[in-house]
Amino acid sequence: MANYIGDTSLSEQEINMLQIMAEEKRGQFNIGTAPLGETIFKLVRQTGIQLIYVPIEVEEDRSNTFSGMYASFKQDGEKVFYIGINTYEYLDKQIFTLAHELYHHWEDTEMCVCRNLEEPNGLGEQKANRFAAEFLLPTNKLKDEIILRTAGKSHLKEFDHLDLLRFIARLHCDYRLPYKAIVRRLQEIKAITEAQFTELIQEPSRDEQSAYFKIGKNIDPHVFKKLNTRTMEDGAEGDIPYEFIYCFKREIVSRTELADDLSLFGKELVDYDLEEEVSDQDLAELEGLFGGGMEDETK
Repeated sequence: MANYIGDTSLSEQEINMLQIMAEEKRGQFNIGTAPLGETIFKLVRQTGIQLIYVPIEVEEDRSNTFSGMYASFKQDGEKVFYIGINTYEYLDKQIFTLAHELYHHWEDTEMCVCRNLEEPNGLGEQKANRFAAEFLLPTNKLKDEIILRTAGKSHLKEFDHLDLLRFIARLHCDYRLPYKAIVRRLQEIKAITEAQFTELIQEPSRDEQSAYFKIGKNIDPHVFKKLNTRTMEDGAEGDIPYEFIYCFKREIVSRTELADDLSLFGKELVDYDLEEEVSDQDLAELEGLFGGGMEDETK
């Protein structure tokens, strides 16, 4: 699923369960149907989760993506929880990432690294995306917004492209979801046609010269600019690299997975005296390549 956040391949039962879960979690925090936005940072801390901020530059082709991660560990008989987010991403995407990782927390996931929210890998990631969308902009609230803007209609199929951009920009500023997340939400509830969706999803929403960007700046200049800003925060409320090593020593993750995870924080195995080891299988394969002529230098 390219270009976003949400997944129409989920079953109706799975979607209903995620909607119920999002509604229940909002109820637990007395949020109701009000916009959540940046308040989610405070909510994460109230949940007892430590936040980690890491600015990792994302290439234009998104070949090196890292959106966020969730990890839980047992220390001294008690569980500790971490969420890491890439602060090189725009603020609205950070908000979505936090909602996504909260799903993993509430589903008792032990560790999950999300490299690209726009192309979720596996059912768990697809569910986390849909939960995040429901948690930040509940379906019932979205339908209410449509009825309010259309004088009673349940869809936007008669809106032209610019009218749709204005409607989305207001939701963007009020609910703080990324542009494409809102477009997908409208598609998910069948509020727009396939032709409208195709045109909307191709809109260069981050381009300052685009129609959408100009509309957003006019609706709420301060909020719109903030949502389209890379915050670049760098810091951690815990030492997550050592938690990765703890998982490696418990054989929860492999050496290769540990190396990949450490690289997200600019670290290598050698920094922790954990250089790559050559397995017996690798040695046997090498010996086969050289016709059994290898000598063990340790003897």
